[in-house]
Amino acid sequence: MKYQRFIYALAFVLLFAYGCSEDSSNTTTNTKPSTQAEEQQASVNEDYQNAVALYESNNLDEAMNIFGELLKSNPKDGQNDFYIGNIYRKKNDIDSAIRFYQSAIQKTPTLVAAYNNLAALQMAKESFDEALQTADKGLAVDSNFTDLKFKKGQILFVKQQYKESNTMLTETAKDPAFYESYRFIGLNYLQLSDKAHALENFRTYLKLAPEGNPFKEQIKQTVTELENK
Repeated sequence: MKYQRFIYALAFVLLFAYGCSEDSSNTTTNTKPSTQAEEQQASVNEDYQNAVALYESNNLDEAMNIFGELLKSNPKDGQNDFYIGNIYRKKNDIDSAIRFYQSAIQKTPTLVAAYNNLAALQMAKESFDEALQTADKGLAVDSNFTDLKFKKGQILFVKQQYKESNTMLTETAKDPAFYESYRFIGLNYLQLSDKAHALENFRTYLKLAPEGNPFKEQIKQTVTELENK
């Protein structure tokens, strides 16, 4: 079917919109020091918060220096690896980013944002089997992490597991921010030769997708073609 031509482009472009988590959602908090050990910990916490602030303001080299020092002083904390991975990702050093996300997961297995970002980069490298494994492991940590559920739905689509993809994407479509789910659901139904449900989901997508969305015109054309058959 000619709609197969959408598969890879549709899977990859969404990495920019829904691809990566920018924070670990598990930052360390400052406490008032009462002992030397607590004073040292407070200093570490302050350095960490400063590094995060630098990262968020896109001062990547300065942030990298601090996270690097924190990694030396506290090598078991995966959050430092996570942010270093993010910095490498922003510098387009994908292999280094993957390595640090994997390290973050190994050190802090509950850091679901690291699974999310690792899966995104594995998808970008077309390592779909690895990305699916990563998504499943992340969802085992947090079954409600919508970004990972959406990624898994895309991966299943690329792997031509259309019914399974629809099951996952129907869940993510409940979140208005993930309106792109309807586009994939429509494409799944096309592959399943279910024109009526494909059109239903494409029309929902067209109502929700903002103007300027890179695929809106393509879906409009697809709807027109289907309606004229």
